[in-house]
Amino acid sequence: MHYSEGLSESIALALKEVTTRGCNQTSLDRYRKLKLDSPYFSDIGFVENGQVVCTAFWDKLATPVPLPTELHKTPRGFLLAQFSRKDFFTGNAAIYNNVIIFTSRYAYDKFTPVTANYALSTTTKDFDRTFFSVKPDVIKHHWPDSALFTLILTQCSTRWDICVTVKHYDAGLASLPVVVFILLTTILCFIWTAISLFFMRIYEDRFSLERTLVKAVKNNSISVNYQPIIRIQDKSIVGIEVLSRWRDYHRTDVSPELFIPLIKKIGLYRQYYINIIEKSLSEIAPLAIKHQLMISLNVGRTEIEDGQFIQDVTS
Repeated sequence: MHYSEGLSESIALALKEVTTRGCNQTSLDRYRKLKLDSPYFSDIGFVENGQVVCTAFWDKLATPVPLPTELHKTPRGFLLAQFSRKDFFTGNAAIYNNVIIFTSRYAYDKFTPVTANYALSTTTKDFDRTFFSVKPDVIKHHWPDSALFTLILTQCSTRWDICVTVKHYDAGLASLPVVVFILLTTILCFIWTAISLFFMRIYEDRFSLERTLVKAVKNNSISVNYQPIIRIQDKSIVGIEVLSRWRDYHRTDVSPELFIPLIKKIGLYRQYYINIIEKSLSEIAPLAIKHQLMISLNVGRTEIEDGQFIQDVTS
C-alpha cells in the first residue's frame, strides 16, 4: 500500500506541476524532462477534444489517438484510462487538466519476485478499475478455493482512490504441518458427522412421529380419558371432562400441547375431534344420563368457526 500510495502521489504531483499546455516545442521539452526524471512514467502528453494529440515520445501525432470510452473519475478530479493499443500504448494512464501521464509497465516489477504463493492486485476503491495484477504461473498446492485455505487481505488508501488486495494461497489450514492438518481434519470430520447424525435423528423422529400420528387419527386409536368435575360446596361429582391421550411408536405419552398442533398442521384436525366426540359420547353418555352428569369437551377456535361442529355434537 505504501508503494502504491507513493506511485499515485508521484503521478498526481507531476500532473499538477505541469504548467505548460499544448504541443509546442516548450511544452514537449517539459514533458520529456518530466518523463526522464521519473522511472514510473512511460510517456507524457497532451489531450485535446478527447484525443491524445502529442506526447514526449511520439511528438505531435499525425493521427490523434482517441481516449478509451470508459474513463474513471477519482474524488480528487483525476481521470483514469486504460489503453490497449499495441501500436500506441498498453496500460494505465492518468489525466489532469488535459495533461496525460502513461504509467510505466515496470512500475510494479518489484512485486513480481515475491508471488510464489501470492497474488496481488491494485484497483480503485470501487474495484471497477484494475491498475495492476500478478499471480503465480503455477500454484504449488491445489487447495480448494476457500477461506479455510486462502487468506485474502484488502487495504484501501485514506488519501487516494486505490486499494491493494493480496491473496495468500497457502494460508489457514494449508499453512499447518501435515500431522496437525490431518489431526484437525479428522476432528472436524467427527464433528461434522456428529452434527449430521443429530439433525438426521431429529428429521427422522419428526417425520416418524407425523406418520404414526396420521395412522392413529385415521385408525381412531387416540384414546380418551375422563376426569371427574367436582362441585366444591358439597364435593359431589357433577360432570366429566373428556381428555384425549396418545402414545407414540415408543409407547411414550405425548402431550396434547404437542400432538394437537401437529394434527392441525397435517390437516386431520376435523377428523380427530369428530373421532373424540363420537368415542367419548358412546362410552360415557349412558353413565352421564343415568347420573345426570354434564360432559365437558375442550373446544377451541377451530371447532367454534366450524359450522358443522354443533351438528356433529348433537347427532
